[in-house]
Amino acid sequence: MLLEELAEDLVSATSGLLDGRIINIMNPDGIIIASTQPERIGTFHKGARDAAVSGKPVSIRPDQIQEYSGAREGYNMPLRVGGNIIGVVGIYGEPSEIRYLAHLVEVYTEKYYQLEALIRPQYAQGALKSILLSKLLEGSAKSIAEAETLIKSRNLTLRYPVRVALLADNDGKNLTAQQAEAEFHRWESAGALSGTEDLWSLIDGRLILLLSDRPGRKAEDVQTALRLNLSLPVQAPWEIQRAYQQVLLLDSFTDSGRNLLSDPDTRLRYMLRCTAVENQDFAEEMLARLGRNFSPAEQKSLLYTAQCYYACEKSVTRAAAQLYVHKNTLLYRLHKLWSTLGVDDSGEFQQEFTVRLILEYYLGKQGPRALK
Repeated sequence: MLLEELAEDLVSATSGLLDGRIINIMNPDGIIIASTQPERIGTFHKGARDAAVSGKPVSIRPDQIQEYSGAREGYNMPLRVGGNIIGVVGIYGEPSEIRYLAHLVEVYTEKYYQLEALIRPQYAQGALKSILLSKLLEGSAKSIAEAETLIKSRNLTLRYPVRVALLADNDGKNLTAQQAEAEFHRWESAGALSGTEDLWSLIDGRLILLLSDRPGRKAEDVQTALRLNLSLPVQAPWEIQRAYQQVLLLDSFTDSGRNLLSDPDTRLRYMLRCTAVENQDFAEEMLARLGRNFSPAEQKSLLYTAQCYYACEKSVTRAAAQLYVHKNTLLYRLHKLWSTLGVDDSGEFQQEFTVRLILEYYLGKQGPRALK
């Protein structure tokens, strides 16, 4: 790993910049891989592990040392490259006094790492692509210009239109680097990834792919055990961030399977979810009405009944059978829901649109398994 190769040089350089302060660099597992105190190399640092897992700085005061195995007082900052946490840097001292120094070391280390990744060809497929993708996903004019300069310098070619794919674990766990690499090789073997035309990175525990348009390639056909979310094609670099936002929202729809925005049903749900987010005040007001009239369990029952009813294409017979209730019970629940929401006397379209909108908002807020 590049960080482990550079860690000793980084410690020497940064310690010199900070008047010989004690500095440690840890890998994401919290193992010290370089230190101004060589005897600590190979030992575990709980503060670093916590910083890597949470993605947030961890400060340790003298009175907290017993809570952090292998640690001393100081400040520990996650190191990120291309959105990925590659390690942790820790500086010894009173946290309130050295916090700003830790931020300086964080920036220095990230830039040093990026430079090494650029000049070492063997890392162009990993660190460089991660950096490029992060800049394109950021979507600012500056980051896009920087990304395009790097793409040209490395003889990479993005063939528009491009699509963004997000692959996530079905159980909601963060993917490990090993899992992401295995999935990357799966896509590469299937002919769905090109080293010269596509970008990929592990971001926040999910594998993100930027897929160029290429004849004969169908990302939808790749067999994967992960949850696949696929955006619509976009025609320009400044549209990539929008495609990324699409797959992030798609990933909140379900906890398994495939969410392809090209699929009409998925597209409808996406539009409803967007509308619900844009009209949050209305959705909150409707949920508040339910909250004033029903217990949480009753609310869930009514919403689940409506979800089944619309999933069964408004067939009372099929929905009642799926819920194991009498048809009259189903109709009673639906009318109670419509009446509370104020759409009992409205047309079918308004009833369905209102309830579906609230369902999407509720599921987006509570999670895809909220009604199961």
